[in-house]
Amino acid sequence: MQWLPRLLDFLARCKTLKLSDISDLPLIPLMNGDIAISLAKAQERTVFTTFSIVGVVSPELLTSLNILVIRPVPGLPSKPPINLGTLMAAFRSLGKDLRRLNEGIPRAEWQSLTLWMKDSLGSLRNLSQPDRDTFLAIPIFEAQRGGRTSTKALLPTTEIHMLPLGVQLSSIARYLPQSTYFADYNFRLSTALYGRSNQMLSHDDMFQRLRLPPHITADEHSHFPSVLRVITDRRHGGDLPGRPFIPDMDGVLRKPEELYDHRVESFIAAFGSRQAKFVHRNYRTDIDSFVRVGVRKDLDAPTLITCVVALDEDVRRGGFDWDRATGFWAVFADSNAVRELQLNTIANFRFIPYNTHRHDIPGFAEFARPLQDPDVASPRELVRAEHAPVVWTQRACFPTSLPTFISMVMPDLGVPTTEQVVNHLEILATEIAPQYPRNHSLQHDLIKTYDWLRAHIREAGHYLAQRSNSLLWLNVTNWTDEWTWRSSKQLIFDLRYDDPQNGHYDVKDRLLPYKDLLMIAGAHEQARLTIPEGFAPEGGMVHKEGLCLGLDFLRQNGWMTDIQFEVGGEVIQAHRAVLAATMDHFRVALTSTYQEGGAVASDNSPMLFPTVGITSAFAMRSVVEYAYSGTFPYPRCETTEDAGPALEDLLALLDLSNMWMIDGVKNKTQRAIIELGLVRQETYREILQRAEVCGARVLVTACRTTEAQVARWR
Repeated sequence: MQWLPRLLDFLARCKTLKLSDISDLPLIPLMNGDIAISLAKAQERTVFTTFSIVGVVSPELLTSLNILVIRPVPGLPSKPPINLGTLMAAFRSLGKDLRRLNEGIPRAEWQSLTLWMKDSLGSLRNLSQPDRDTFLAIPIFEAQRGGRTSTKALLPTTEIHMLPLGVQLSSIARYLPQSTYFADYNFRLSTALYGRSNQMLSHDDMFQRLRLPPHITADEHSHFPSVLRVITDRRHGGDLPGRPFIPDMDGVLRKPEELYDHRVESFIAAFGSRQAKFVHRNYRTDIDSFVRVGVRKDLDAPTLITCVVALDEDVRRGGFDWDRATGFWAVFADSNAVRELQLNTIANFRFIPYNTHRHDIPGFAEFARPLQDPDVASPRELVRAEHAPVVWTQRACFPTSLPTFISMVMPDLGVPTTEQVVNHLEILATEIAPQYPRNHSLQHDLIKTYDWLRAHIREAGHYLAQRSNSLLWLNVTNWTDEWTWRSSKQLIFDLRYDDPQNGHYDVKDRLLPYKDLLMIAGAHEQARLTIPEGFAPEGGMVHKEGLCLGLDFLRQNGWMTDIQFEVGGEVIQAHRAVLAATMDHFRVALTSTYQEGGAVASDNSPMLFPTVGITSAFAMRSVVEYAYSGTFPYPRCETTEDAGPALEDLLALLDLSNMWMIDGVKNKTQRAIIELGLVRQETYREILQRAEVCGARVLVTACRTTEAQVARWR
């Protein structure tokens, strides 16, 4: 080739022949063996000179790839230095499988070339699309498959997925899919992947590709912590994988929200030895990171419910632990999270170690209904201490006093139901009272129970009415009286006198405050009998006070009396003038022209007035009393035993007043019978019969009213 420089020099000085005239002649020697190319070919961008590639790549490497490299010849036109675009065009012109382009090339030489290409990445965006595609297709960057045994290899950029910044491939490679190549984050690879976002993995993309086993075996405990740190250290404030990734005590992977901080005593108390609730011991050094991504540490309302359910499940399986329950209750009762709970969400779960002491009197406690579990109870089975007297046979007490804020947010917590209070009353009255009569503690509980039912009368009525035949009501005037129990159906308000024959009893003083409660429970009320307005005053005559008092004084002392009546062994004295002046019957009987049959008198003794058919001394005495004062005293009627004789006397007086036509006495007698409460279920028929005969209209009306009322009672 010594001739080529001389030829080129000749052509340069020749005036008639130009270089372009011989551009198609193979005059340019190559380093690719003993061949030459034309000057026109040498001008192509895919042909390089040794000067254009100096410091970038060795001529030997390019010639080994069959890329044309011109030998250094003086006088040849110079070419610009090689760049990324011209190199990519040269690679593409080979027509080879670009992915295998580096095969057969010494590793050190190829790495040197790839280093230059990486340094030239700043011009990648300015390349044509074919040149850019060529760059992405050749093996430049190191990557490795996912899995346990994969090694790194040079791969085309198009086949590599770059991990997020800060994630080391070595930490997670064994849990990535074997079908995909991955590389650590680096700036040059990031530049090469510009516009190919699907290959630049975000944390979410990486998590989607992680192939986490459902269970971590013992030989994996040395590898898995690095994966966990990648997840937790890079996810603060971000989204987490939507699948389990933290090992529990059994090595099973769990979602963070399924696990609980082992340092929180309330969780230990609630979950006990449940392995699935706590992070595996080998990973607890990172517990703070786990808490930040969702492992539960705070005792919020949902977590509180979960703890309650866990304790309840253990109780039902027979795994109750008193210390656990006691510890959890102390936390529960003091937790602000309770403010967010509703009673119905926890009411039926058994988790509270209740106070087994049911009553201060041991004998009473024997009547308490046992709870479902002997050691622990649900909120619905317990009662606040202030409500214990009205329901202690049905519910036990909480182990401690409830804080005020719990009572405010759960006003129904520890409050008995009306049905329970009624059941409690039934036990007090029918089971305890017969064995402990007139007991002060029982009296206290009874009063509290009656008061509670009165305060909840609308709800209590239904349950009490169902027990209208039960002896639930302590019917006494004073607590020191002999205790007498009645059913609501036996009790009648304002009856005044007991009626054992018909099973009716007057309501005594201690039950009077509970009238509304008793009425709704089945008791009755005696109709209030009144004298109608306009009813004629007794006697219709005016008595001068002094005259009346004086004459009565004479009569009572037996002075100047001139007439007497003998009835039932009693002698009743009077003055004929007074009787004749006040009553028509005597005025007619005592005139000079008429003598009542049998009336006799001597000069020195009062006239004995005939009393044939009169058997009641009270009736005769009342007629005489009326003549002097315009009234007469009612018979004694303070007890049930007094009522019968009193009614008999008043009916006799009614008959006598009718027989002698003394209207004032008749009216007064009607009033007395009504006001003394003698018109009752067992008496109204007899009274009605006598009243009709005597024309006692007011008394007839009272009897008819009583008759209608009795019919309703039946």
